[in-house]
Amino acid sequence: YDILFVSGPGCSSVGYGATQEIGPFLVTDSDGIQFNSFSWNTEANMLFLESPIGVGFSYSNTSSDYDNMGDDFTANDAYTFLHNWFLKFPSYRNRTFYIAGESYAGKYVPELAELIYDNNKDPSLHIELKGILLGNPETSDAEDWRGLVDYAWSHAVISDETHKAIIENCDFNSNDTWSNKTCNEAVDEVFDQYKEIDIYSLYTSVCLGDSASSPGGSLQEMMMKRSSTMMPRIMGGYDPCLDGYAKTFYNRPDVQKALHVSNGIQLKNWSICK
Repeated sequence: YDILFVSGPGCSSVGYGATQEIGPFLVTDSDGIQFNSFSWNTEANMLFLESPIGVGFSYSNTSSDYDNMGDDFTANDAYTFLHNWFLKFPSYRNRTFYIAGESYAGKYVPELAELIYDNNKDPSLHIELKGILLGNPETSDAEDWRGLVDYAWSHAVISDETHKAIIENCDFNSNDTWSNKTCNEAVDEVFDQYKEIDIYSLYTSVCLGDSASSPGGSLQEMMMKRSSTMMPRIMGGYDPCLDGYAKTFYNRPDVQKALHVSNGIQLKNWSICK
């Protein structure tokens, strides 16, 4: 069977899924790759999609596309990609098909699955969709924020006082959550604690090397974009420096040339999250 992997929001499933998690290779600290003993490709054909446009090496020649991006646009764009991919590789069309993703893919994956289901009424567009897989997905903003806070409290990352302040002052169902100063300060305290703790692996080290610095600024800046309701991808992994290894690897001239994303001279600037 076939599995399509997507990530989010604005993060590369190639940089994460394909080369840090379940792909055939893992990036290493020597600017190279090694075989992954736990790769899923021994059981399924895997396709990792950098989506939406602007993520990783993906792009659009239509500038207005970047102004129209949203969940619906991303789902339709991914469906167009899938349709064209199956036209190019028709032998895969009738195989059992799954869509998988993590983080904000909790929004992307169900929308894409619904689009496939609706369009399957046309036999010429049929995709043998059997199910979806979601890991640590975003669901609703209110539940996700509350879950993040409760997890930090139950694992002694934050104090009882900070947790109580958030419960009493933060209305995560509101469109104006961050206007409450006490709420803001309490949530800032949560993220302050995660500056030196890997949120995905509380009991392992964090990367202190320059090579793994967050592509979009400090960890807190990556985590807290209050103007957006989307929960950002929070950097993590058992080797805390994997993000830096991936960035180094995909910016190598020979790698970009081998992937046909550049000529090896005029390089693309690849980052794991945009």
